[in-house]
Amino acid sequence: MSNKNISFVSSFSPNGFVEYGKNFIESFDSDDINLFIGVEDDPSNYPQRKNVVYFKLSSDVQDFLQSELVNFPDSVKNDYRFQASKFCQKVLAMNNDILPNEGYRIWIDADVLFFKKITQQDILPIVEGFDVTYLGRSSWHHSESGFVAFFLNDNGKSFIRRWFWYFDSGRVFSLAEWHDAYVFDVVRREFNGLTENNLSKGVYGLNVWPSTELSKFMKHFKGNLKK
Repeated sequence: MSNKNISFVSSFSPNGFVEYGKNFIESFDSDDINLFIGVEDDPSNYPQRKNVVYFKLSSDVQDFLQSELVNFPDSVKNDYRFQASKFCQKVLAMNNDILPNEGYRIWIDADVLFFKKITQQDILPIVEGFDVTYLGRSSWHHSESGFVAFFLNDNGKSFIRRWFWYFDSGRVFSLAEWHDAYVFDVVRREFNGLTENNLSKGVYGLNVWPSTELSKFMKHFKGNLKK
């Protein structure tokens, strides 16, 4: 397998499939990129598409995180910043053994639509030469995690494992916020010698995606826009 191989990764719940995932899958078209999708139920429930691979997500970590919430007040349970059991799905999917272990592993939120047939040559210029490519937000206290790319060298693999460890170990509860984007930035600051590519450097605002190179190929329907 070439070290330039690219794999996309995403996930959705059964309700998420109806709400936005179906459109996401139908808009994806590629001859040389595989899209791996983690699901909570039977993978055979979902439509078969070229270069789309479904896999079952374990519920163990999610159940553990949910059980820990009994120790916290309702004001925490109902705040998106502290819904670790919901936002761990991204990290679980990115850490799954079914995924190729070389090249580039790229998370893309399932509330995205692709504009065109996508190729590795579209994506390589965006991610090549960096351990991690992401969407920073200078006007907010954490990054946008709808697109995160890792080169699967030692740094990239270690980062993904560390990201997962915060949820799997329960260490996430020691942080100021418990969602994947916040934890991503925590892990990013822990690494020495990490080569980073912030696609939205210098972009102001919360929705930075439209001002990056990604907007040539896909649109992210953030928040209520996904409905």
